[in-house]
Parts: sequence; structure tokens; C-alpha cells
Amino acid sequence: MDSLQKNTQYNTGCAEALCGTCPNTAHSGAEAACFADAFISDFTDPLFRKAFRQYFAELCITVENWDEIFREMNDGKTFAFVRTDAADGGIIGFLLFSPISFSSWFFEQTCGFIREFWVAEARRGGGHGTALLHLAEQYFTAQGWSVSILTTDTAAEFYRKNGYALLPDCRAKNEEEVFARRLDANGAKRHCVVVR
Repeated sequence: MDSLQKNTQYNTGCAEALCGTCPNTAHSGAEAACFADAFISDFTDPLFRKAFRQYFAELCITVENWDEIFREMNDGKTFAFVRTDAADGGIIGFLLFSPISFSSWFFEQTCGFIREFWVAEARRGGGHGTALLHLAEQYFTAQGWSVSILTTDTAAEFYRKNGYALLPDCRAKNEEEVFARRLDANGAKRHCVVVR
């Protein structure tokens, strides 16, 4: 993960399996589909802009100045993974993240903060969310961040299934529940997800 460059395609290791070129016969099947994951560090990238606009459209949120939103994301500390359908280029989902530091007079810790996370409604339940989450967790551990933290008001059960725990004594400014997961030294366990 250290070698991720600005806005590069990143192969999760599962795409070949899902396309049928993987020698592991457990990965073949008619329901398998191909996808690509892109690492985004420049939010002028049309791929991310398309994904973010679809997300806001699904939420019925109107934005007057998209350029300003994307300009604010280009702070050099915010990144994303965007998953697309390799066959038609359609957006499957994205995960937007940045480092967040907690410090006191004695302790300091930087965590991977999942800021926004979305999978297109038609693609939910097929393992894409879990795969995107694992990509982010692998990136976090490569940076030396041993904790992933986020807030949610809609997907608590999804995060619990992925090893996250509610932090009842941690308060978020958006008043949503806070969840965190300690990551092992090897990052998130690498899973090959069969996508339906």
C-alpha cells in the first residue's frame, strides 16, 4: 500500500478471481463480476466526483457549489477508494477517509477516520462495503494507524459484523454513535469477496 500513487487503480486481489482467471475454482461462477478499485487523493478526479454526486442524489441532498466541496477535500490529508464495475464503469461505491489525531498532555494517537462511506443501493449486500472497508483498514495499518474510527446513524450492525465496537463514552459533534476497531499489525485480514 505504500506505493499507492495519486489516483491509481488498485487491484484488491479479488478481481482476477471474480473474472474467472484465478486458479482457485472456488472463485468461479456465473454470479461473479469484475470490479476495479481506485485510490483517490485528488478530488478533482471525475470518478470521485461522479460517485459523490450519486451518493448525495440518493440522499436527496442538493448542492449549490460542488467545486467548493471538492476543493475543501483537497487538503492533502483526505483520501478515498472508489469501486467501479469493470464491465460498464458504473459506480459501485466509495469510502472517504483521513487521519484524525487525539492528544492530551501525555498521550497522542492517530487513527484512520472513515468520514463518508456509501455503496449504491442496487449493489448492497454483495460484499462491496466489506471489501472497501478492508481496503481502508489495510491503508490505515500501512500508515501505522492501529485504530479505525467512524460515526454512523444507519449501519451499526454492518460495522459490528466487521469487528467494530460501539464507544458509548465517546461523543461525536454530529451526535451519531461512534464505533472503532483495533487493527492488527498485518492490517485487516485479506478476504476475497465473491460479489453478487
